[in-house]
Amino acid sequence: MTREEVLRNFQAPWSSFDNPDQTTWAPVATVGAIELWVLAANTTGALVTGAKKPKQKLNDNGSGYSINTKSLVVAAKFGGVSVIATGDATGLTLAHVLNVLEKPGVTARLGTVLMITAPHHGSDTTTYSLNGGKSKSGRAMGKAVVQ
Repeated sequence: MTREEVLRNFQAPWSSFDNPDQTTWAPVATVGAIELWVLAANTTGALVTGAKKPKQKLNDNGSGYSINTKSLVVAAKFGGVSVIATGDATGLTLAHVLNVLEKPGVTARLGTVLMITAPHHGSDTTTYSLNGGKSKSGRAMGKAVVQ
């Protein structure tokens, strides 16, 4: 991909699994036998379902929180096993990631998830609390992503 194609693909919010047609799913990059899949890129809070924060507080206001909400969350897959790297993703970003993971076929495409990194250095409020939010299916978002 060219730089322009990558930037265009990462418009808010974006993941490798956005298209309902699973035959269009492809990693954003392949390095040897390693596939890189995007679970979340440029997430904006107003577009995250299941979050309990008021929408006006979720908009991109240039704060560190809103910038971290746009963190890139990727899965690196090798030999049927994936490692998910969350960067400085906030709870809202993880809420979006959970919504992506709940789409039919996504977890099968990623294979066994061996490890997930701890966003925000393992912060309890990011990793588990997620402001009390729940996914579309009613599961607690932080614990479901970590599981």
